[in-house]
Amino acid sequence: MTKVLCGTLAVLELAAACSRGRRADLPMPAIGATCYDVTYAPPRGIMFPALLVLNPGLDSAAAFWPATPADSVGVWRMFYLGAWRRSLGDSATVSFSNGFTAVELRVRRTADLRLDGAATWYSDVIDTLPKPRSELVGAGRACMGEASRLKIKFEVQQ
Repeated sequence: MTKVLCGTLAVLELAAACSRGRRADLPMPAIGATCYDVTYAPPRGIMFPALLVLNPGLDSAAAFWPATPADSVGVWRMFYLGAWRRSLGDSATVSFSNGFTAVELRVRRTADLRLDGAATWYSDVIDTLPKPRSELVGAGRACMGEASRLKIKFEVQQ
């Protein structure tokens, strides 16, 4: 009995250590990132990011889909890290993928930190036609000091 209990404790400690290490390795938004509070029509619940974080860059950079209180299921975990790339002029494509499912946001960015465009959900597991799609509007703001808050949210909800 003692041997089994000690073995179980060792496995639990190892699992805890591994999960702590994984959290420490998460990429974080860069200084100067822009946070966008995004709304969709029609609303799609947690299918698309309510909070979108874009790292600064000339033509492309990292994008983040952090946790929000509305996403109690944890869909954001599948898509935490993505990328954005400039398309034409003031347009950009923001992509998140886990290898089976992808979310793509095609947006136009304005000088006053606004986004407008559309979001589409793709899946190779369930082939639905038409693909779930919503128009989007985003209000941008500097993420000053939010990187640590975003990290805390990730750790608490993991």
